[in-house]
Amino acid sequence: MGREEQYDVENKSNEQRKGCYVSSLAASFIVVVFAVIVIAVGFIVYLTGTQGNFQCNCEFPGNTANGNKAGQVASTKSPPGDDCRNPNNACGSDVLVSVHWLNRKLFRGEKLGKSCIQVLDISWVPGSTDSGRELYEQGHIPGAQFYNFSECNGGGIGELPERTCFVSQMRRLGVTRDTHVVLYDSVAAPNQSKMVYEFQLYGHLRVSILDGSIEKWTTDGYINTTDIPANIMPGDFTLNYNPDLIMDYAGVVKAVGSNDTEVVDARGRDEFSGKTQFGELKKGHMPGAKNVEYKMLFNPDMTYKTPQELERMFIDGNVDLDKEMVVTCRSGVAATGLAVAAYIIGKTAPVYDMSWEEWSRLAPDSLIVID
Repeated sequence: MGREEQYDVENKSNEQRKGCYVSSLAASFIVVVFAVIVIAVGFIVYLTGTQGNFQCNCEFPGNTANGNKAGQVASTKSPPGDDCRNPNNACGSDVLVSVHWLNRKLFRGEKLGKSCIQVLDISWVPGSTDSGRELYEQGHIPGAQFYNFSECNGGGIGELPERTCFVSQMRRLGVTRDTHVVLYDSVAAPNQSKMVYEFQLYGHLRVSILDGSIEKWTTDGYINTTDIPANIMPGDFTLNYNPDLIMDYAGVVKAVGSNDTEVVDARGRDEFSGKTQFGELKKGHMPGAKNVEYKMLFNPDMTYKTPQELERMFIDGNVDLDKEMVVTCRSGVAATGLAVAAYIIGKTAPVYDMSWEEWSRLAPDSLIVID
């Protein structure tokens, strides 16, 4: 091969190597750009993709890289495993969540407030307009905010909150359309079921009772705080009223005369049967009504009994679970406990909101039975 021909071959070879090098650089650049895009998209999804469901992993205000700051520690224990009452729902989005589940969420640093979890202390003392706040200020679950029943319920827990007031108060507390609200009370369990019912009636289904309330939280070793959350971002809570969850007098009269509906009364046995009388209310109960006492729904530590136990209670009370169900009591509060129990076993039970207080006043004697 001549020198000119050898030079041509070497030149072509060099050009080919340069071309391959440029192509390699271009390919590498494309791969890097693609990787950056994937990482960026993933990061955006991480930050925003959980805003509409319970599997959020948001920052808990005050967390540090090495743990929670003093006064914001959720527990003195290691985070236990999920033990939500529904084992198929690791996020605890059912109507009951355990204290261990809530502690695990706080321990992991999930945001309390806008879009994730909001714990509400709904303590309310009968006859008082603000004494529940005093209990809250003496000690509450870290991150919890105080909800005052008296602001929107006309001073009585038996009344439904005025809708505009309820929306305004929830927004002020940072509750959004996506917030999972967890409720507890340091005074009386009926407040919790009543509040769950109000949220459901107004169309917010992401609401749960802290099973066993703050007493079990404390008994199981989790700590309380006196720190009050500040700088709460307003929420966008909206109301979507569900009339299927409430029953009026005319509807219950129709249910009493129907073979397709069970009316279940949560009052104590003696009051239900007419053996005892409450105040000026008439004795007795509605024709055909069945009695499942509210107080029997709970274990000694005020956690709800298991779904199997609750179902057995309804059956033992001669309630046909294949029929529709309406729940009632004296004033419409304890009945919401039956509604929660019915929900736990897979049934929807509208509440006769005015209950026996209205029935004993409006119903003719033919619609009042004394055993």
